[in-house]
Parts: sequence; C-alpha cells; structure tokens
Amino acid sequence: MLRALLANVNRSMLSHSLVTRLVAEKNVDFLVITEPNVYEAARTGWNTDTEGDVAFRDVSGRLAWRLKFRGKDIVAVETAFVLIVGTYVVSPNVNHSEFVRFLDILQNVVLNTDKRIIMLGDFNSKMVAAGGQHTNRRGELLTELMETVGCHCVNDDTPTYEARGHTSILDLTILDNRWKREQWSWGVLPEEIASDHYATTLSLNDINFRSRAQPPPPRFTADQLDSITDRTATRLIALEHHTLDALSNIIKQEMDRESRNGVRKCTVYWWTAEIAYLR
Repeated sequence: MLRALLANVNRSMLSHSLVTRLVAEKNVDFLVITEPNVYEAARTGWNTDTEGDVAFRDVSGRLAWRLKFRGKDIVAVETAFVLIVGTYVVSPNVNHSEFVRFLDILQNVVLNTDKRIIMLGDFNSKMVAAGGQHTNRRGELLTELMETVGCHCVNDDTPTYEARGHTSILDLTILDNRWKREQWSWGVLPEEIASDHYATTLSLNDINFRSRAQPPPPRFTADQLDSITDRTATRLIALEHHTLDALSNIIKQEMDRESRNGVRKCTVYWWTAEIAYLR
C-alpha cells in the first residue's frame, strides 16, 4: 500500500501545520502541498520547485526516492517504481502561452521515465475528465497531455475548493493508465485544514511495491504489433521535441496497453512468476 496526500494551504502556517499533522492520522507515505508556507517548508526540509509554489515531502521514509526534476511550478521525485510529480499553476489569470510552456515542460518530465506516473497538484483548470460540468481551454490542453503520456484523472465530481459559496474541482490527482481501477482509491478528506481547499488522498495497492518478481514479457501477434506502432507514431506527432527516452517510454506504455487489451495467452500449467523468481 502506498498512500499520498495533496493539499493547498494558501501560504498559511496554520494550514501547513494542520496538514502535516493530518498525515500521521491517515498513515500517509508522502505529501504534496501547493502554495506552501515558505518559512515552514524551509524550516522542515521540504523539496520545492524553484518558485516555492509546490512542495514534496517523504513522510514514511520508505520510498527510497531521488530528486528527478526541479523547475518553475514543478518538482518531481523518482522511486524504484514510480515518478511522483507535484505541480502548481500560479493563477487562472496566467496567459495562455505561459500555461502551454508549463505543459510542455511537464510533458517532457513525465515522458522521460520508464516509471509509473503520479501527478498531484492545483492546475487551475476545469474539465469534464476531472468531474467538472464543462471543459475550458486549459482543461482541453491538460486532457490532451494526459492522453499523450498515458494517464487519466481520478477525481470524481467532489469539489476540492470552496469559497464564498462557490465550489470547483482544482486539486487534481492524475494517475498512470497502467494501474487498474481496483488497484487505487481516491477521496476528499472531511477534516478542516484552515484553507479554502480540501485535502485529498490517493491509495495505491500494487504488488510491484512489495515484490521483486517481474512478470514475463507479453507476446504479441503481428496485428497487435501494427497497432502498437500506429499509436506510437500518432503520439510522437504530438510532441515538439523527440528524445530516445521519450520514445522508449511511449513504446513501453503502448505495449502494456495492448497486453491488457487481449494479448494472446500461452499455456504455462504450473509455472508462476514466484517460481521463476526463485529459480
């Protein structure tokens, strides 16, 4: 089990402290805070983006992570199995070109890894894919990015922001498509954190977090290989800059996607992944 918590604390030291205490009650492994209190983040050793707008902290100490990327509005850390990305888009008033720049950098970060992706943050975007009633221009661009990198938003229609009678879904959790629905759960916490945002949690139950045994590689038919090639080419066309790591990651994602969509099963009788690992 891996558990994450996301919260926007509006630079408040009180809210920052309340969220930090909340993680102990919820058995959280890592915490992503947007708009953290700068003093508290520096005093307690958080990893932040270059602007101090989003911060990451390993709470449980069992992730064995390393810093992957640190830039404006983005901080990313990598473990043996996952790439965890914390993001914050400063304001809905930021111009369109600035938002596109942010998405371009974010896309390059998540494509240059072979790990499973978790993105947590306040994107200040509205989209039906996150449970909203409509999709604005930012939401359209974010939806396109998710399709390109092989991810989806797990938010439901529960608001994560409330102020002066207005509610919205701003704090998003975006997850790699390689996790099946039964492997994760997401929710908005009812606890008060002295902020106009609510804290959200993500729980992942994945055998890869606990076992070194790797499943055998899938076997594909000629038609399936053609399908993988076509989808890979389509995704590459959407990229402005190609790298070998990005190409490798896209191919791996499409192979995994095809294997879930009906890869040919081979009879193996009593042979299992556990026996293969022991051998």
